[in-house]
Amino acid sequence: MKIMFYDPKYAFAIKDPSYPVGGATIQLKNWVEGFSKMNVEVMVMTLDIPDLNYNDANGTKLIPAYVNSRGIKVLRWLYYRIPSIYKKIKQYQPEIIIQAKASFISGVLALLCKILKITFIYRVANDIETDGRLILKTSSIDSKIFTHSLKYASAIICQNQYQKQQLMQLFPRKVIEIIYNPFYISEGDDKINQNRSYIAWIGIFQSQKNLPGLYEIIKSLPHQKFKIAGKSFDALDQQSMEALDHIKLCPNAELIGYLSKKEVPGFLSNAYLLLNTSHYEGFSNTFLEAFAMGTPVVARKKVDPDLTIFNNKLGRSVELQDELPDAIISLVEDPDYFMICSKCREYVKAHHNLEKLSQDYLRIISDVRR
Repeated sequence: MKIMFYDPKYAFAIKDPSYPVGGATIQLKNWVEGFSKMNVEVMVMTLDIPDLNYNDANGTKLIPAYVNSRGIKVLRWLYYRIPSIYKKIKQYQPEIIIQAKASFISGVLALLCKILKITFIYRVANDIETDGRLILKTSSIDSKIFTHSLKYASAIICQNQYQKQQLMQLFPRKVIEIIYNPFYISEGDDKINQNRSYIAWIGIFQSQKNLPGLYEIIKSLPHQKFKIAGKSFDALDQQSMEALDHIKLCPNAELIGYLSKKEVPGFLSNAYLLLNTSHYEGFSNTFLEAFAMGTPVVARKKVDPDLTIFNNKLGRSVELQDELPDAIISLVEDPDYFMICSKCREYVKAHHNLEKLSQDYLRIISDVRR
């Protein structure tokens, strides 16, 4: 079986660990590793970046799609990028193309797959791709093109039950399945760090992450130490910029910049908890990264996928933003705190096993191709 993933940011993940690639690309690195262990030929079509060795990316075949800066804006998609993508697909002849993160390119790939008689599978990267909110973040044209890509998809893979329910209302006859995010966890040292000293927050600075809400929590808990890991990728909206400026002035908050993936485990293992303030998520990779280090999570139920935190007691999951400060104190002072920490690590090992989830994914792919 020959599977091609499409992700323009994947090249940055290979070339520059400090570049903020986002959750879908982080997931992809795990899927690539998992599929490779299943003896599947895996390819990733990504941006053409100078000086990147496309023949040696941890054993994965990287395919340069196009040079991002080449061509005239707006027109370059028609006369350069789409033809280049088409030629590469024909050259490498994948049997399946999988893409995540809703965009104009979703529709392009779905159409090319239909023309070339290739199975197209879409993996949902965020709740807003399934419930009509995407149009608030993109143009109406891009949103409509993305919706058509779902119609052409042979299967849609979701991260949680909410996404599946929303999509089943739109496409009641389509193959729509849930496969949780995979995560590799070492079977070695299961010892939980007993020396924790701060509350962690991690993410790209953008409106989705609710920086104003983070600032209000930091301000309301002056005796708690907060460490914020992240940086801006695109221009921030005014509210987020102002909130970030306020956070910088808080004596109990420390901004430590963007962390490479190698730095994240140490950052989380020294934290009492991971705080999530987002307005929406799909299944945040940072939750799994925290659980793997035995670090509980505090978040609102609207971003708690399938109420995983709430039902499995892996931290605190509350309804309202105003409840988050009390939830933080409740968790930090919980007499069973370290029992919760151990439960977090066991949960990841039991439910997000890389090999098992990769097998489930391949089973779905095989079924839709029959």
